[in-house]
Amino acid sequence: MRNALHCALDMSAKEAVRDGETMGELVIVAREAQRLHEYLVRTYAGTPDVSVIIDRRRRARRRTHRAPDAERRQGDRRARLEVDEHIDRFGWAIVRL
Repeated sequence: MRNALHCALDMSAKEAVRDGETMGELVIVAREAQRLHEYLVRTYAGTPDVSVIIDRRRRARRRTHRAPDAERRQGDRRARLEVDEHIDRFGWAIVRL
């Protein structure tokens, strides 16, 4: 089964090799997508620079009506929000290490 996840991993690996970077990929799978997680663990078992994990975070914690305190690490927070949105929408996200 070849899908967008495989293509995304393949493309990022090719980019890293072309750029001469050391690369690693972390594939985060939604906790509800156990079968996808098992499939990806089997698929990438022989690939040392790809790790597949289940998202263990609890999301409801930040959903409050109170305005959040000032965030000093805006870039990091934005990246986390993008990962969260991708996991919510597709059931997985890739983070380049």
